[in-house]
Amino acid sequence: MILLLLCCRMSAQQLCSNIVKVPFSVTDTGQPTLINWGMDTAWDDEGNVLRGINFIGADRLTYGRVSFQVMDSVNADGTLSARQQKFLRSRLQHIALSKPTGILLNSDPVDINVDVFTHHPEQWYKVIKATVKYVQDYGLKVVSIAPFNEPDVSASNQGTKDDFKAVAKLLKEVPSLPAYAFAPATPATTMAPWNGIST
Repeated sequence: MILLLLCCRMSAQQLCSNIVKVPFSVTDTGQPTLINWGMDTAWDDEGNVLRGINFIGADRLTYGRVSFQVMDSVNADGTLSARQQKFLRSRLQHIALSKPTGILLNSDPVDINVDVFTHHPEQWYKVIKATVKYVQDYGLKVVSIAPFNEPDVSASNQGTKDDFKAVAKLLKEVPSLPAYAFAPATPATTMAPWNGIST
């Protein structure tokens, strides 16, 4: 059996030249592929986590996404501000209900302090490093970091691609931090100008 994938929004001539044939058999057993599901507290809501656990099943959940805040500078001793700790603690308490084996860190730029963070990679580095420590002290393991969240939305004021790369470079140079996957969280579209960014 052949599955035909057709690209939309094209003229008839373009459509005919863009047909892709994907052969498959409906009787083959196929190859099982594990999907790692996880809950998200980027929008912090205990009820959402509990609904996810009930519908997906705790035994099928692997990861949890937790956001860090860029509203304040870190304290002089390298710790998060009281406000940052409050928001992070709430997210961790809620995501811990799903018993994740790994935490995916993500930026929450809603209340970004542009004077401190925009075009200042060293400030991002400090807040991420302090957040990783806080998460580890809480007893959870960070497995990836998205320093910027939807940076292609310019109104988020997080910075440029070069700023992002500078943040990732600073984080990679810290031997005490485990190796993480660094990528900006962008809308799921091939047109996102941040797709393919490498660190």
